[in-house]
Formats: sequence, C-alpha cells, structure tokens
Amino acid sequence: IEAGRMQLTCHEVEIEPVISSRADSFATATGRTVVAGLDETLTALANEQALVTVIDHLLDNAAKYSPGGEQVEVCAVADSDYIRIDVTDHGIGMDSEQAAHCFDKFWQAESTDVRRFGGTGIGLYIVQSLVEAMGG
Repeated sequence: IEAGRMQLTCHEVEIEPVISSRADSFATATGRTVVAGLDETLTALANEQALVTVIDHLLDNAAKYSPGGEQVEVCAVADSDYIRIDVTDHGIGMDSEQAAHCFDKFWQAESTDVRRFGGTGIGLYIVQSLVEAMGG
C-alpha cells in the first residue's frame, strides 16, 4: 500500500448483493441487528474482493466502538459520480480531532497504555487505501 503499487482490477459490481451478504454475515457472527438501506439498482466500477474487505472493516469497527450491542445501519446511495457507502453505529463516537486522524496508519482514538478496544490501528487506513485504489 505504502509503495503505491497496489493495483486493483475493477469491473461493474452490483452493490446491493455484496452489502447484503456482508451485513447478513456480520449479523450472524455478532448477533447484532443490521439495518440496510440499499437501492438494488446501484452498480459501481470496483473490485469486489476489495469492496468486501472495506465493508467488513467498517462493520467490525462499528461493532468494536459500540460495545452495547446497538444496531448498525449500512446504506449505499448514488452521490454524484460515485456510490457512497455509509456504516453508522450508535456507539461512543469521535470528536473532530479524532475524526481528522481516523484514517492515519496505526492511529487509534484511545491511545492510553490500557486500551479497551484493542486492534492495531490500521483498519481504517486499509479502508481508505482500498477505496482510493478503486478510484474513490
């Protein structure tokens, strides 16, 4: 990723089946309710496996930072020349400074020695890198 050599082959992908599949798998694995708001007609020029990875990271992040078991929402909408995928949780949230850094490599909102949520701090960095590699 860092060397800029990540090249993805993109083709037309129907968004709804990919998101529905990942949301169903997430709901089954976590026991959480997932509400999906999807337009069945959306297609995008994307790499399907990269899209799966992006959605999985976003759903995992939503679960990680909303430890009360709250529902997660995922929606996809046409936004100008792109498809925007939103994953929303009802967890602890981020302040503006945290939001400004959340895609930085190895950055985590909770930086104390004893972090409640674990992880390596590269999930959202990977998400951003994959989205950019697909032209987003």
